[in-house]
Amino acid sequence: MKYLKKERPDVYHAFMELAEKIENSNTLPGKTKELVKLASCLTQGSSFGIGLHVRSAFEQGATKDEIIDTIVLCLPTAGISLTNQAFEVAMGTLSLI
Repeated sequence: MKYLKKERPDVYHAFMELAEKIENSNTLPGKTKELVKLASCLTQGSSFGIGLHVRSAFEQGATKDEIIDTIVLCLPTAGISLTNQAFEVAMGTLSLI
């Protein structure tokens, strides 16, 4: 994001405004939002995003089992490689909390 912010600040600010509006919707609880974001990052292979959203989900009240189940639910869609990667990152992140 630092390059987007530096090179195209107007696009960066528009994106951040959109993300804030989405985040501020009150339909889903914060924990659920973070678990959905975790699943999305897993399917994209984003280790950074997985770690970020595991921590955020835990801070929003998700249990270790809920985080594990979110990862397992992605197995049929994402495949074993991305699922294993997510487990590595998630367990490492949880061990630091």
